[in-house]
Amino acid sequence: VNRRADAALLMRPFEWISRERRWRAAMIGLVWTRPEVRSRGLGSALLREAARLMRSSEVDAAIRESRPVVALESTIIAHGMPYPQNVETALRVEQTVREAGAVPAGRIAHDCLRVEAGAAEQGVDVDDSIYPQEARLERAFSLDKGCYIGQEVVAKIDTYGGLNKRLVALRISHDDPLPAGTRLYRDDEGEWRDLGVVTSWAYSFVLDTGLALAYVKRRHQGAGTRFHLGDAQGSLGQAVIVPLPVRPTALAPTGEFEAPVAG
Repeated sequence: VNRRADAALLMRPFEWISRERRWRAAMIGLVWTRPEVRSRGLGSALLREAARLMRSSEVDAAIRESRPVVALESTIIAHGMPYPQNVETALRVEQTVREAGAVPAGRIAHDCLRVEAGAAEQGVDVDDSIYPQEARLERAFSLDKGCYIGQEVVAKIDTYGGLNKRLVALRISHDDPLPAGTRLYRDDEGEWRDLGVVTSWAYSFVLDTGLALAYVKRRHQGAGTRFHLGDAQGSLGQAVIVPLPVRPTALAPTGEFEAPVAG
């Protein structure tokens, strides 16, 4: 679904997918992270329906067995082409993916694998306020290449360190969708402090619960560190940092990790 899609437009592909029972990997997972959707209160309901449609036995088995899964999005179905050309094109793409030996899936499956790998996504986890090393994107730049915009900044961080926050993975105490922007609170020497922010959420097939990517301040990034979600009372649940990658077969993220906390 287009990132700026209207609520009414978002509902139409749901109705079509439910009615036709095709593309069970309901290609609409972008919606719950978008502010314009959350502001309408639609994110949770849409994601629950999407997850129900997406988690077919075929896609579930492919993810568990680490077989190739190709994430597809629904721009064509939603508003990119007129009916019936949109359906015909979508089915041709699905067939091409299958002929190549992969299983077609939706954005939800894509985000499940991405979050389990601890892989930051531009426009979701990364914007112009984030240093590459904070997002564990050390593979995205070179320290040996000639001069380029931003080289001095990343080289200075590499030499002197001093990052104030880093991307970590958090196991959530439930599987309800967690909005991007959710704050992380922790009791730090008797004072509840705001120590981080969630940027991505996905359902983890490995953990069988919600999993989030979040930026957390230094000295609070070790595996086993626990947080309350939303406020000091934990109105949105609890979370604990888990080692990355969560999925054993995923490419391990770069960057340093703080030592796990005791207990």
